[in-house]
Parts: sequence; structure tokens; C-alpha cells
Amino acid sequence: MSDINFTALNAALKKVILPSVQAQMYEKAPAWQIFGGWNAEKQEAMRANVNVNRFENNKMYVPIRTSYHSGIVSIGLGEKYRYGSPKLNETYSEIRTIVGSFIIPKAVMNIKDAGAIVKPLVFYSKTLSADLAMDANRQIYGKVPLTASAGSSSTTLYLEPSTNGDMDFARYFPVGVFLLIGSNTVPVEVTGVAGDNALTLAANALTWSAGDTIKKATGSDTASQELDGLVDMVKASGLYQNLNASADPTWKSYVDGTSETVTELTIRSKMNTAFFKANKIGKVDWIIMNASAFQIYGESLEDRIRATQKEVLSGGWIGLDYMGGNAKILLDYDCPDDKIFMLSSEDLIFGEFQPLEFEKGTDGNLMKIAQKLDYEVTASWMGNIGTTSRGAHALIENKTFSHSV
Repeated sequence: MSDINFTALNAALKKVILPSVQAQMYEKAPAWQIFGGWNAEKQEAMRANVNVNRFENNKMYVPIRTSYHSGIVSIGLGEKYRYGSPKLNETYSEIRTIVGSFIIPKAVMNIKDAGAIVKPLVFYSKTLSADLAMDANRQIYGKVPLTASAGSSSTTLYLEPSTNGDMDFARYFPVGVFLLIGSNTVPVEVTGVAGDNALTLAANALTWSAGDTIKKATGSDTASQELDGLVDMVKASGLYQNLNASADPTWKSYVDGTSETVTELTIRSKMNTAFFKANKIGKVDWIIMNASAFQIYGESLEDRIRATQKEVLSGGWIGLDYMGGNAKILLDYDCPDDKIFMLSSEDLIFGEFQPLEFEKGTDGNLMKIAQKLDYEVTASWMGNIGTTSRGAHALIENKTFSHSV
């Protein structure tokens, strides 16, 4: 076999594959689209870095307003006015990096026809973009509670099921990923999937307890540092973007966190309350939920006129119009299924420090794998998400959704 034409391969990766991976990543990640405002025609995130002051010291800095303007007053003819301004503040989020890769076996590289390599590259890139999109979309929500349902020292790890059973947590931990379980500092490899919420692990001497958290491990054997997601953003207390709600009461969201069962008779009332609370500050235009809540809300409207959907995300998601205001409901299978998020997209921040790109390897975009004839292609994205106002969003959580009325 002759030498591989790396120039042709790298050109295909850069000009054909990368735009395809980037587009598919947005199209298959509904929440990612909402934050970034992806424009399929221009192949770019329309809201990338809007309201971001700068990137510095591995941080994304965001200006926010934490008070009303004090200089507004009516005066008579000839009277003086007082200067005034709102209290301005600046918050920041740490930059995160999402990384994914795929392997190209040397056997598929046809040097006689440079165009022949495009088909296998497209196939590999589609699998990468689908999995990147799923994980990026999961990270938008932030720390989805992934915990062990029972203590064990075996090679089977049972995951605590989601509240309403809508989520298949095992799909986030494919074969080959390494996990850190509880207080263990030694990662363990996933070797198989034993069910929707059960993983088979490599033989190990590790033990864990029910309720222990489960995180992906990096190549440095540390817990992965993921995006600051909605679970932390839309909250009535606590620290977010380095600003604490206890120090500034304006830095909090309305949250209905009572643990209870919600039915067709009660869901609209709860959604209306959360919607109007957030709309006092923001402009809620997206309401996100998982399958059980989506079904209950849809059923609550069966005896009412339903408006025609005004917008369909390019990923193929179609939602219900929200009858309480100008907002659209999005069904997202990565959304924690005990929660309903009310989001004001104009108050969301999509900080993109580095767009999705292929990393340089030993041969252009290809990295020779040690002691193998195969090559690895690695894609990475750097940035984070955030908000200019926590109060512009609202959350309904800790709910079980039931068809009983």
C-alpha cells in the first residue's frame, strides 16, 4: 500500500466533515439551539458571546444589573435633577471544554481515490456528532442526579431511576467510558450496559453505597468539569456565576419545589404561576419539559382550542403552544423529568471561547495511535452558558406527573 494522502484527508475533514458535525450537534441538541440561536443557513450560533464582556483567565465575564435606575424623577420647569444609575455588577463562569473523538482504521483509507475517504468519514462523524449533541444537551441542564441505587462491590452498577421514568441514564455512559463512583479515587471502566439504568463494570475491588454520585472520569483520573447548567442557574438560592443570592436578593429565580403529584387539573395553574413570576423580569419564550409532563399538559388542553405551532426547531422537535402567554413548549428527552423550566432566551448567555474544531495531530487533523495502524480524530468546543438575570427564569421541580384526575 502506498503512502496515505493526508492532505486530501485533512481537506475533507476541514471542509466537509467539520461543518457537518457542527450543524448536526446543534440540530440534535434542542436546548443547545435555544442558548446559541443556531442559524443553519449561516452555520453559526447567532447569540454566541452576546452580553459577554470578555474572556480572561479562563473565565467568561458577564455584566448584569442588580437594581433599578435611581435617576428617574419628574421635575418642574427650571428645577434640577439628580444623577442616577442602576447598580451594575459583573459575574463570571469558568470556561469548559467538551471533547469527543473517533477512530479511522487505516484499512478504510483509499489513496487511489481521494473522494472515497469522504463516505467513511461522514459515517464516523455522524456517530460522533450524535453523541456530542446528546452529551452537550445533557450538560445544558447541568448536574442531572446520577446516583447509585444500591450499595455493591460487584461488577453491576445500578443507577437510581428518574422520578417519572422518562430518562434512560445508561445511554450517557457507553461502553469504554470511565467512571468515578462516590468517594473512590480510582476510575472504573464501563464494559457493558445491563439495562436502562444498569451498567456492567470491569472487574474491580471498589465498593460504593446507595446514593453515591457517579461522574465521568477524565484522562487525569479526576471528575469531569461540565457546563454550569440550568439546574444551578434557575434556582432560588445559592451561588451561580460567582454571585450568591444571599448577598444579592435579585439574583434568584422563582422555584416551585414542593414534592407532589401533578395532574391535568393542576398543571396549568402551576405553569401559569411560574410563567407570570418570571415574566415580571424577563420574557419567557421557551418552556422545557420531558415526556410525562409534556403528555399531562397536552391532555389538559384536549377540551380547549389549541393554537398552531409557530416555530419548529431544526432538530425536528414540535411543541405545544403555551396558552398562558407567548411561549412555546419543548419536549426534550435530556431534561430532568421531574422539572419544568421557564426560560427567557434573551436573558441567556452562550459564551463560545472556541467554536467546534478538530484538534491538530501528528498528521494534520489525524493523530497516530501508538502501536496501532489506526488514526484518531478529536473534536473540541470551549465555552460555557450563563444568564444576565436569574429572575428572568422559573422552575417547577420535584414533581411526579400522573394521568389520574
